[in-house]
Amino acid sequence: MSGAGKQHAAGGNMADVARPTHAEAVKTLVHGSNMGTLSTHSSHHDAYPFGSMMPFALDANGRPLLLISSMAMHTQNIVNNPNVSLYMAEDRAEGELLGTARATLMGTVQRIEDEAATACYLRAHPNARHWVDYDDFSFYRMDVKHVYFVGGFGIMGWVDESEYHAAAPDPLIHIAAGVIEHMNHDHADALIILANQQYDSLADEMRVAVDEVRMVAVDRLGFDVKVKTGDELRGLRIAFTKPVHDAAEIRTMFVAMLQEGK
Repeated sequence: MSGAGKQHAAGGNMADVARPTHAEAVKTLVHGSNMGTLSTHSSHHDAYPFGSMMPFALDANGRPLLLISSMAMHTQNIVNNPNVSLYMAEDRAEGELLGTARATLMGTVQRIEDEAATACYLRAHPNARHWVDYDDFSFYRMDVKHVYFVGGFGIMGWVDESEYHAAAPDPLIHIAAGVIEHMNHDHADALIILANQQYDSLADEMRVAVDEVRMVAVDRLGFDVKVKTGDELRGLRIAFTKPVHDAAEIRTMFVAMLQEGK
């Protein structure tokens, strides 16, 4: 896994707080999703993009796999022009919609005949077993050429093709939602302490009186919270002192960070 990126984050937080690179963030988002918006070039209305809901899976090399019908409008568009984009967004239940992570993958799609594709797709979409063998359904694979990532307010940029393909998803991808729920439900007081510690390390003019804190994201390098200060809601990034890789290491890290602040 490539090194951490130091990228700008809006909301008054320090710009050099460690966070995953854009490429890692996109790979995590892609691996955690199975539904996106596919945009194709309309074959019926020239020069207009055509967007449609698109379930997808990933092959062994992380390339999106599509199972689509020859009767679908997007399939007819692809036959005429294989250049497409696939948009996906983080599934976040709370917080500002524009503060969620999202990515647009751009590339070309081609029809494939690969038994491995069937297995990959059915793991992501078991119900597709009811139509996967229909004569008018075929698998298409998307070869990603360009990637644009938005990680929230003030966090955005293009991702190089080689970096995207080389990046790995965050090791907490399958437990992050549980960690967030647990911290918000059972350890809200600890989040307030950690947020106050973070603000105490900033310049005097950036310090605030923290009233409420809710975790909204976590990765191996740290976590993001929404901090309520009076009537204002702002984002804050808090870095771990070293990378974590599983639930046990996260628990140990939070205990150590709280002890350090006493």
